Amino acid sequence: MKSKPAFTIALFAGLLCTGSSWADGPEPGIDPSELSTISPFAGNSLINPDFDIGVAGWSAPTGSLTFSASGDVDGCAGSGVAHLAAPVFVNNLWQSEFAGTGSCLPVFPENRYRLVLGLLPGSAFDTTTVGILAYTDSTCTAGETSTLLAGFSHLAVAWHNFRLGGLVGSGVHSIRYWLRFRDADDPSFAVDIDRIYLGIEEPVFVDPLEAGSLCRWSSTVP
Repeated sequence: MKSKPAFTIALFAGLLCTGSSWADGPEPGIDPSELSTISPFAGNSLINPDFDIGVAGWSAPTGSLTFSASGDVDGCAGSGVAHLAAPVFVNNLWQSEFAGTGSCLPVFPENRYRLVLGLLPGSAFDTTTVGILAYTDSTCTAGETSTLLAGFSHLAVAWHNFRLGGLVGSGVHSIRYWLRFRDADDPSFAVDIDRIYLGIEEPVFVDPLEAGSLCRWSSTVP
């Protein structure tokens, strides 16, 4: 994390989903036809986590979500960021939210997960809340509730890299990414979001060249 938050609540760590390294093929008992719906060990469950293909797979429950081709957290030419702006006045506060729509991570109650993200505030607005949307079924459709992981206030206008995590609550069988931003006075604050992860172990980001760039690849052997 590049800067210390003014306040932090409920930080946790990691989730184990399958227990297999997948080095020798699928875990015993799993039908190969189901592999597309199961996250590999240390894999990212998220679709389009680097915003190399716009903002597909993401939404703004409140506020306005657009794609910005400039400002990539890694300075990667051809990639961009999700730009969240135009907050809505909710319960006497200006609010915007960011959530995953195309990515659903099946989980087990009382197990753990990890969450990573990069944030660039456009101004030092009041609060940033990081959390998940939790569901009672395995497909992120039933019994949606929001679960708080951490809160930060007045972040500096610079890229911040967060690594958080939490325990899956009782009765929760799938989760999605969720962020919320609030300010009491500023109706025009904005934030850029990039390089995000939701999965079962230490983050592993894969660049399948969707951005049409080789910026994350090299022919040089370290």
